[in-house]
Amino acid sequence: MKSNIHNNYQYDKTIFEKTDFKKIKIKNSTFEECKFNNIDFSESTFINCKFTDCNFTESNLSLCTFTNSKFENIKFENCKIIGINWTLLNWENVISPTPMSFKSCNISYSSFMSLKLRNLSIIECEIYEVDFTECDLYGTDFTKSDLNGSRFQNTNLENCNFSDAINYNINPNENKIKGAKFSIPDVLSLLSSFKIHLNK
Repeated sequence: MKSNIHNNYQYDKTIFEKTDFKKIKIKNSTFEECKFNNIDFSESTFINCKFTDCNFTESNLSLCTFTNSKFENIKFENCKIIGINWTLLNWENVISPTPMSFKSCNISYSSFMSLKLRNLSIIECEIYEVDFTECDLYGTDFTKSDLNGSRFQNTNLENCNFSDAINYNINPNENKIKGAKFSIPDVLSLLSSFKIHLNK
C-alpha cells in the first residue's frame, strides 16, 4: 500500500488507501491496474498522466484538473467528482470503447462538451448542472440518475437508457433520441418543448 505519489513514475497494480493527496500536482506518471480506496484528490492537478484499468472507490476527485492526461477503462464507484472539465483530457487514440464508468457517484457541475464518449455507464449518479452540449453519448446508460439542470443541445442520445432517471430536460427537436429508453412519468418532460397541455 502506497502513501505517496511521485512525478515521472510508473505504478503497476498499486493500492492507495485512506490517504490525503489534496492539492497535489503530478506530472508524467502512469498508473496501471491500480486501486484508489478512500483517497482525497480534491483540487489536485495531473499533467500528462495516464490511468489504465484503475478503480476509484469512496474517493474525492472534486475540482481536479487532468491536463492532457488519459483514462482507459476506469471505474468510479461511490466517488465525489464535482466540477471536472473532462474536455482537458487527451481523448486521442484511446483504445477502450468505454474509457470510464460511474456508479453511485456525484459528477455534478462538470463539462463533457463536444466529447465523443459512446456507451458510457453513469448509473445511480447525481448529475446536476452538467454540460453535455454537442456530445456523442450514443448508448450511454443513465439508469436511476438525477440529471437536474444538466444541458443537452445538439447531443446524440440515440439508444441511451434513461430508465428510472429523473429531472432531465431534453428537447427532442434539438437532440437525437432515436431508440432511447425512458420511464413514466418523467418521459413526459420531453413534451415540455412543444408547449402543449396534458390533461390528467
